[in-house]
Formats: sequence, C-alpha cells, structure tokens
Amino acid sequence: LRWADLEPAPGDVAVELGASPGGASYAMLCRGVTVYGIDPGEMAPACLDFTGPHGNRFVHLHMPAAEVPKAALPRQYQWLLNDVNLAPMVALRYIERFVALAHGGLRGAILTLKLNDDGVFAALPRLRERIAKLGAPRIRYTQLPSHRSEVVAILQW
Repeated sequence: LRWADLEPAPGDVAVELGASPGGASYAMLCRGVTVYGIDPGEMAPACLDFTGPHGNRFVHLHMPAAEVPKAALPRQYQWLLNDVNLAPMVALRYIERFVALAHGGLRGAILTLKLNDDGVFAALPRLRERIAKLGAPRIRYTQLPSHRSEVVAILQW
C-alpha cells in the first residue's frame, strides 16, 4: 500500500478475491477498513476474530468468487484486491464482475496476477488491454519477487 501510494481510510470497505490465508486482508483491517474476503479456503484467526476501533471487521464469504451472490456484498466498496490462484485471463473475468458490482465507488485496486505458464507471457498485451478497460485513469504495473511469477497491477480512480 505504501509503495503504491494508496491511502485506505478508516470506514472504507474492501473486497478481496482469493483472501486466504489473510495477509492482505489483515493489512486493510489494521487501517480501519472492513473487508469482505472471498475464498473457499480457511482464513487466519487474526482476520476472523478482528474487530477494529472503527467497528471494522472481516466478513468471510467462504466460497469461490464465481458463486458469490450480489446480495452478499455491500452496495458500494472502495477497494478491490485480487490474489486468486487462477490463470490471469480467468481471474480477470472475476475482477471485471467485481469492478462492476462496486457501482462506481472504487478508489483503488491491487490485482495480483499469477504468471503460471509460458503462454501467459504472450498474452500480456491482451491482459493490459483488459485491465485498461476497467476504467481506472491511473494504472501501474510491477513484477513481484515471488519466483518472478507474479505481476501486480495497481489501479487508481
């Protein structure tokens, strides 16, 4: 968050796709953000038991992103985080859906994309085009050090 110059505010709401075990969610919780974590996996107790000084908490939607009903989400949220362990083109389908479900309220997104096979490298220009269509006026990319197999896109509205 610091590197990306993103400033979540207490009272903001975030949705995280691929939330387990909870590192990014916990970082947002500590900043006063309520987090809806979407993941069929188990979450760390530090997230599940969290109640912040601003009344913020963690809501675990214990299911795959494809199964999340609109009614389970807040009407608007300011932050979208993605760390699903899916091919980037598949992950982007879910990201596109959750950007739309934010109803224009997004201020930022941190999208970690797994470069899980050599074919992904040829698709990077198409990935960038699809991310640009999400509508954020500012988009930055960097490669993460984890085995050099992850890229993160930072979007700001």
